[in-house]
Amino acid sequence: MREDVETKVHTLGSQLFVIWLLLLPSIASAEFATLQSNYLNPLRSSEASRLSGTLSRPLSPLPASGRVPSIVRAVVTPSQDSFVDILSPITNFGGLPVLIVQATPSVPVARDIAYLKFTLTDVLPTQILLVHAKPSNASLSLYVRLTNFLYNASVDVRSVASNDWTEGTIDWENMPSIIPTDSSTARVTANGTWARWDVAKIVGLWLSNSSEVSLALTGSSVDWKNYVWFDSRETQEAKGITLPRLSLVFVEPYLRFESQYAHLQISIANQTFETDANGNLEALIPWGTYSVSVPQVVPLGEGQRAVFENWGDGLKEATRRLTIGNNMTLTLNYGKQYQLTINSSHSATNGSGWYFSGTEAKATVPNAVPVEGWLGLIGVRYVFSHWEGACTSIQPECTITMDGPRTVTAVWISDYTVTLVGVSASVIVIMFLATRWRKTGKSPHRTRR
Repeated sequence: MREDVETKVHTLGSQLFVIWLLLLPSIASAEFATLQSNYLNPLRSSEASRLSGTLSRPLSPLPASGRVPSIVRAVVTPSQDSFVDILSPITNFGGLPVLIVQATPSVPVARDIAYLKFTLTDVLPTQILLVHAKPSNASLSLYVRLTNFLYNASVDVRSVASNDWTEGTIDWENMPSIIPTDSSTARVTANGTWARWDVAKIVGLWLSNSSEVSLALTGSSVDWKNYVWFDSRETQEAKGITLPRLSLVFVEPYLRFESQYAHLQISIANQTFETDANGNLEALIPWGTYSVSVPQVVPLGEGQRAVFENWGDGLKEATRRLTIGNNMTLTLNYGKQYQLTINSSHSATNGSGWYFSGTEAKATVPNAVPVEGWLGLIGVRYVFSHWEGACTSIQPECTITMDGPRTVTAVWISDYTVTLVGVSASVIVIMFLATRWRKTGKSPHRTRR
């Protein structure tokens, strides 16, 4: 018997709650003033002064070492807000002083989704918008006018697919679609309080290509507790200090360079900085676009140097343009090179120059070269003998592994072979002619008459 009574009481309570939820929107105009006076918990007057964007201090053209970063804070109220209702699909609610968010399992299921649009062009410095800077912190705050008696409502904030909507025309049938990823959730526990969501990631995605931010508020799940009224931008209570607001913080970005070499000189907007003993440089750079250049060649000592190969993102030019909106780290990739020196006292050589570490170089000389002067005219020449130094080959082409500065010397020997053969042949001819002359008694050159 007791169990039957408890079941009936529970059923009756559930039915009454459903009826209350279904009737609640219709009593808004009659009860709204009473609800406000009972639950209003206005912000401190000092908070109201934060409803406009401010610079913590003027932005400087380029940072000095050790400077404290500039901070830009802005609080903006919506330029458009409204809610849509699945049970009134072609009704527009843009003029109401409330934003209703609902996901309750009534029959049929009641769904209300709130939309807010924030325009940032009038509250943020132009240079922040031009470089598509992302906020370090961003929070959405809505004043809770009314929530159900079970409290603990759960509301998600999500991004939407388009900014192409207005509060005067949006309804359930034409509302922008909601992007299911990158959501933020807040618990709503009491009337007359502020609900806040961390929306830094969502706002950052919007600012990558727009100066407007559109957000949608939905119930986290279909549940009887997920029914909340928030103040909209049309509310006239307490001089508007309960209006929805988007709070943004932008911190001047750091530009960091990482390299293998200390005291590397880096030019940023025609100002020169140096990497530290670990090869790193970190500087505060105001939001903007700058020309940045690094050395193409870095001397490292006798016979060795570093040559710029590419940035960490693959760009190969040592000078580039950088748009700096947020903290950025750039890796400088240098390749180490060693010098190959080829010495030769008697001929030109091929192969001397700079080679990347670990590669193979080839030193070459001719097999032989003529001696300078009259000896060369009679066939005396220098013949390659062997290499000395980093290579000991007896071939005129030698392969050297460049794992450090290398020097090779070509060794030559004098070759009189051709000259001696010529002289010997001449002697033989002369002796033959002389012998013949003695036998005949006639000179080989005497002419008969």
